[in-house]
Amino acid sequence: MLLHSVRENIFTLHTQVCPKTITEDEDASQLGMEFREKHFPCPQCPFNTQVMKRFQDDETKSSLLVSAVVRHAEAMRQHFQSGDETEQRNEMRDELWPALKACLRCPCRLVEGRSYEVSVESPFRRVAVRGTVDLAIQLEDCDLASATLQRATRPLTQVQTVTRMHKLRAQVVTQVQWAAEGLEQLLGYAPRECVGLLQDGQQWTLVRRLLVRGRASWSYLQARPAYSEEGVSLGACRDIARLVEHALCVADELGEAILRPGEASSTQRCCN
Repeated sequence: MLLHSVRENIFTLHTQVCPKTITEDEDASQLGMEFREKHFPCPQCPFNTQVMKRFQDDETKSSLLVSAVVRHAEAMRQHFQSGDETEQRNEMRDELWPALKACLRCPCRLVEGRSYEVSVESPFRRVAVRGTVDLAIQLEDCDLASATLQRATRPLTQVQTVTRMHKLRAQVVTQVQWAAEGLEQLLGYAPRECVGLLQDGQQWTLVRRLLVRGRASWSYLQARPAYSEEGVSLGACRDIARLVEHALCVADELGEAILRPGEASSTQRCCN
């Protein structure tokens, strides 16, 4: 009887001292500044082409990609001037994507509007961050994303743009984290690099997730604005093409790892 009473008291004390884990939901597109900085920090890195991957050919694809980005920028500028947000969003999917697809070695498709969820856990608290991947590059007959694309086209004031870009980058970070988790479950190891692209009107950003000593390290690179009221910047379009080329190279490496898991490239294989 005494032992039973002691056990009951210990159970009661344990329940009072160790509360149950609280589960909360967060919208990936509306993460607050404190939450972003604590759980999804993503500092900016200098725009350095030396760290970017290149196509393995005679630069034919690179030249074609630059031309495609210039055409895309001019079309986006025209849509921006006319205030047609629908055409701005459709431009990447309908016009730019075929050029990107032609640069990929692996057979891929573009999937629009994929729902996803990633979890953030701390003592006694679990946050389910839910969102939608705007555009996901996926292998044919595969449900996993090898890269993500996020479009944002609404014209805003400079102050609004800066605030919104912080939220958009955090959203892309959660998308890339979701993609990396799915790939790790399939491959049995964490990919060395996963990426996501963000286009906010004339501004292009590359979000990178690199494994450094087994830990995820986040950063982003941002190109110069593709266009202004005066016209399209060829130099900026070349920079944007380098960001896109890097993302497509990473997508190809991941695609090959999925197609031939036993022959994964050392540039992507990073065992836990």
